[in-house]
Amino acid sequence: MSSSYWISNIELEKLKDRKMRADIQKDIGQLITDISSFENLFTGGDVTISFPKQSASTYMIDRGSPEMDSIMACFSGKLTSPSSSSHIISYATTAGDNSFLIFRTSSKGVLTMFSQHKYFDINKLGMNDGKLHGYCFYWDVTGIVNVYRDGKKVESSTGSRTDKVPAGGTWVLGQDQDRVAGRFSQSQAFVGEFRDVNIYGNFDKNYFKTVVGPAVSNLNTCKLKYKGNIIKSWDEFKMGFVGNYATMVKSSSCSN
Repeated sequence: MSSSYWISNIELEKLKDRKMRADIQKDIGQLITDISSFENLFTGGDVTISFPKQSASTYMIDRGSPEMDSIMACFSGKLTSPSSSSHIISYATTAGDNSFLIFRTSSKGVLTMFSQHKYFDINKLGMNDGKLHGYCFYWDVTGIVNVYRDGKKVESSTGSRTDKVPAGGTWVLGQDQDRVAGRFSQSQAFVGEFRDVNIYGNFDKNYFKTVVGPAVSNLNTCKLKYKGNIIKSWDEFKMGFVGNYATMVKSSSCSN
């Protein structure tokens, strides 16, 4: 064979090598982009979790909490199944599986402390209008309960049980815990979407009145700007996502 044949084959192999390297670099670049997008979903604030149907195997979970003499649970949410029971936030301890619980029946919004229910007008809460709202549910050890929707106090109550909430429990979003971190029921599962779920607690009363209260009044943007007194953050909850019947997407505007 002529020398030109060998030279042309060598050049051809070089071309193949260059193309292979280019393809590998392209694949690596796409992988880095995909990883970055995945990390942004889990660490960025503007992520919505959508639960299209009731499932006992889909929820978000995070363990551990200090003892609490006050709790404020805030989130943006839309409930899309008005005829079913939807459990939004549950805190269970060995002292009781309903130490703190927010859920909605077909006709009422409910906050439960130590298995004692406080019922609220579902129309005032807007939990049956199919729209996205910003909510804060507040309780303290004096027995006061306040419910805020889109920056306005829409419900209040007194006389709730006044024990401190025990430490060391488990938080679950989207399910009711009939025992700590388990015994979930499909019929009680959340249907709809939520985002920016943050649990605050152990407020100094004067500080709550002068700093936290005014922050809650600006919740009409559907996202509470207050960053103090965090018990559990949205980023922590996202890392505890479990199940196949929900989707995690970048959030759209909160005005719809």
